[in-house]
Amino acid sequence: MSWIKRHPNLTLILISTLFSVVLVEILLRLVGIGYGNAPIELNQRLHHLHPRNYEFVSFHPGGEFIGHKIFYDEFGYRVKSKNPVLREDNAVRRIAFLGDGFTEANSVSWEQSFVGLIESKNSNLNVRNFGVASYSPVIYLVQINNEVKTFKPTDVVVQIFENDFYDDNEYLKKANTKTLSEIKLVSGGASNIDTVKKIFRHSYLARLVRKVQLQLSILFLDRINDPSKYFPPYAGTLTNEDERKLTYETILQLKDFANKINARIFFFLVPNKQLMMQNQCCESDTLAAEFHNFIESHNLNLIDLPKAFGNYPDQTKLFFEKDVHFSAEGNLVTAEAISNKLRLDE
Repeated sequence: MSWIKRHPNLTLILISTLFSVVLVEILLRLVGIGYGNAPIELNQRLHHLHPRNYEFVSFHPGGEFIGHKIFYDEFGYRVKSKNPVLREDNAVRRIAFLGDGFTEANSVSWEQSFVGLIESKNSNLNVRNFGVASYSPVIYLVQINNEVKTFKPTDVVVQIFENDFYDDNEYLKKANTKTLSEIKLVSGGASNIDTVKKIFRHSYLARLVRKVQLQLSILFLDRINDPSKYFPPYAGTLTNEDERKLTYETILQLKDFANKINARIFFFLVPNKQLMMQNQCCESDTLAAEFHNFIESHNLNLIDLPKAFGNYPDQTKLFFEKDVHFSAEGNLVTAEAISNKLRLDE
């Protein structure tokens, strides 16, 4: 007697379950509900990247935003749509944006992101968003010698965040060399868990389950934690001066590389969110002051975002309350500060 005949009830349950899973998967795909948050895959050259040729409906586990679609191209970088229409190669300006999750800006739609806003308001521009969550200047060195160089930009805009000063030291340990000018790769290693995630990422049902799991986790944490958990992980705990020195040296190296590809390079620092949420930006932002002095002392191009944010009437609206990144208003102010510095209206 076969196993199926001996266990008819169990067999029926298994078949019904499988049928239900397939049906739900099909329905989710038909309505285009494939949720995602910040999907990443390990990479042997850039440590980590987003999935290539991938799309999802962005959501925040705490419910601050949901519904807009995110698209990644064949290289794993965010683009406007699934099949974006490329601007003419003879564009007057070609701007490459380097940064982490603030530049990638998955918290808002493409049209609300500062890269998208700059693109939409300047028809003579060809922009490229090279931002990837958790990137920092050491990885930008690899990008500027590869993807950015191939793009042939006239201008490069580099975003710096407080945790870059920590991340750079960690990424340097995984680079092919400790000599900044010779860095060719930052290895992300290999992981069996990452392989499993890649497989499940193709399932809309698995993504829905993951969304519910994250939401329940946030709901539980909200009940036991204080509001300080919504601030950046390194707020108020800056690394020591020797550790910060690496990032500043990397910034100078980025300038040298930009000169080699005949591109102007600009830098801006993300203001301190904790001060912003108290409407106290940015006179007491010690890192902003230090960064400002460094940029000026080395004759670099500064986009003074702390000043722009500090002049905004209600600073609390420039960041999401729970999500660490800029709100739509914050992206708008950032786009204006960049446009003014680069004189894009001229």
